[in-house]
Amino acid sequence: EGTFVFRVKEDNTAERLLVNTGAATGRVVAVTGGIQSGDRVVVRGGERLREGQPVQLRDMASLASGR
Repeated sequence: EGTFVFRVKEDNTAERLLVNTGAATGRVVAVTGGIQSGDRVVVRGGERLREGQPVQLRDMASLASGR
């Protein structure tokens, strides 16, 4: 099945993308292909997400403060 991430499309729905991975250090893994610079990817909650499902965006400041 491969390694995948969810990209957030312009209509704020999830799109599942297969990605290529490289070196890993702890919980951080380098993504070496399959997404482009500027793509919005899901960083929290992806384990419950399905293709085409609506995504609610939050800004990084809110995530950092725990809101």
